[in-house]
Amino acid sequence: MKKRNSWPITHKRLHLGDSNNIAPKKYNPNFHPQYAYNLFSQFGFTKSQVASAMGIMECMLIQWIKKHSEFAIKCQQGMDEYNTNNVEGALLRCALGDEIEIVEHSERVDKEGNIYNLKNKKVVIIPPSSRACMSWLRNRSPERWPDNRNQKIEGTMDHTHSIDVSKCTDQELRTLHGIYQRQLEEKREKAVDVDYREEETG
Repeated sequence: MKKRNSWPITHKRLHLGDSNNIAPKKYNPNFHPQYAYNLFSQFGFTKSQVASAMGIMECMLIQWIKKHSEFAIKCQQGMDEYNTNNVEGALLRCALGDEIEIVEHSERVDKEGNIYNLKNKKVVIIPPSSRACMSWLRNRSPERWPDNRNQKIEGTMDHTHSIDVSKCTDQELRTLHGIYQRQLEEKREKAVDVDYREEETG
């Protein structure tokens, strides 16, 4: 198997903009802002990788961001676009379900000692997620799919209940009487406590 080239990718391999131009090491407002935007938005590069692709040190890239507002804006726009597109795409795939193809590599040795590289492809099916569907719909169409958790409930609650004692048994009447007596005692205790506090403050 051929070994993949490691990061960072240079500007010559990216083919962004004019391939005949080499990224200048001196800041160029007509080149670097758009070039940085492309690196951030299309490939999701980090600042270190962008600096390497431009042939400068990361500290120089940070200085350009602080010094040149148009360059800082393009860098931020590129990062935001890459993050937003990837997160939205991942959420949509999660909501609708997806299929992922996994390739497993293995080796097989025959009787003569010859080694063969084998590939085994598997398809993993990811089922749709109802939670991801609701998150997508509530953000895309809030009028049609409102979030009920944010709705306010207005009005008053009446906890008063009436009981028809004519249908109660003797045991139920004694229980109700006991509850009523306990409630009266609690009210008297609260009233005495309030009077005692008023005397202390007075």
